[in-house]
Amino acid sequence: MGFIFRNIFILICVLFFLKTVHAQSDSLKKTKPFFSEKGFLLGYGFGLYNSNIPEGNYQPILLMGHFGITPFKSNHQSLPGIFSLFFEPQINPVFIKNESHKMYLEMGLNVGLQHLFPLYKKLSVYAMISSGPHVINVQSINQASGFIFSDNMGTGLYYFITKKSAVNLGFRIRHISNANLMMPNGGINTYNFYLGFSKCVY
Repeated sequence: MGFIFRNIFILICVLFFLKTVHAQSDSLKKTKPFFSEKGFLLGYGFGLYNSNIPEGNYQPILLMGHFGITPFKSNHQSLPGIFSLFFEPQINPVFIKNESHKMYLEMGLNVGLQHLFPLYKKLSVYAMISSGPHVINVQSINQASGFIFSDNMGTGLYYFITKKSAVNLGFRIRHISNANLMMPNGGINTYNFYLGFSKCVY
């Protein structure tokens, strides 16, 4: 199921990217920057249940960039707001609850889609999905280390401090596994909470 989700998601992102490039090439006269959003996210995650991996609760510290491309605003009354394609490079230290003196690492790139919906002048809510390749070095009898995919789904809000800068508060459910490219492949699931800051040009 995860493999099918990734294939569909990658296809949607490719189509959206092609639309983005076309839309931006048509609006070169406006001299807008390529990235409509530049920012970062700091976060913390923990296992959905204690038996996620036998070694202990998997707890990533999330250190991520967030770069968005927003070619157009939706003009449909049934689905207003701003759609963006975003990229999130990241290097995440990982701690296992029962191994207090060890630190592992995740690193990779997520590509995602986000729909930002304004509630009023300074506050907007959003929904997002993302996926991307990662490398992990955690040692577990349930999950092989090395190449892996990170699949995310979540929601959050932007609070605009100024017209072009916002605080981002979000929550995501994340699943990492490797599509059975290596065994074992039990997967690791976490609840992730984020706090970030972005400069936006919408």
